[in-house]
Amino acid sequence: MKSDSLNSAAQEVLDKLVPVVEEVETMDGRWFSLRVHPYRTTENLIAGVVMSFVDINRQMQLQEEQGKIIDTMRESVLVLDPDLRITSANLAFYRIFQMSAAEAEGKHIRDVNKCLDIPQLGSLAVIEKEENKRIENLEIDCDLSNGRMHRLRLNGYLLHVSSAPGQKVLLVMEEIDACPGKPSSGKNSKGKPTNKK
Repeated sequence: MKSDSLNSAAQEVLDKLVPVVEEVETMDGRWFSLRVHPYRTTENLIAGVVMSFVDINRQMQLQEEQGKIIDTMRESVLVLDPDLRITSANLAFYRIFQMSAAEAEGKHIRDVNKCLDIPQLGSLAVIEKEENKRIENLEIDCDLSNGRMHRLRLNGYLLHVSSAPGQKVLLVMEEIDACPGKPSSGKNSKGKPTNKK
């Protein structure tokens, strides 16, 4: 492995007695989903760990190819974890919100810009209650640059990732236009869905 993932995962399982699932890369560049569980004896004693590997190399290659395609899109594209923290984003997002990947990844969506702290994105549970598990055509005003407001149209969808536990949220933000003559008030704009398609 390219990192000490096996030892660290095994130690974490022994310390916490809970399973660990993570993606690991071999020295020759292949990817596997590593699953580590405590090994219990018939006397219910912990005698070590059990590791299993699932080949996800093709899936990772497809994700890399998809990432290159997404980077060509004009819309901002985000992938969020169940806690609505950013796991990945495309170049349009970094450009519009003037952030780097290092600054964005792991950050809660509401900490990117106050305008994104809205009820519809308050939690994954809220999104799950939306019809067809999605948010469609939600328009909000954001203070993106120079104290001027810009209107964004948001669409959100739930993703199921087979190589990792839980769900993720795909969020697409389209910059409709700047709001001419409308300065920033410093307050959050509450998003309202529209009937536009």
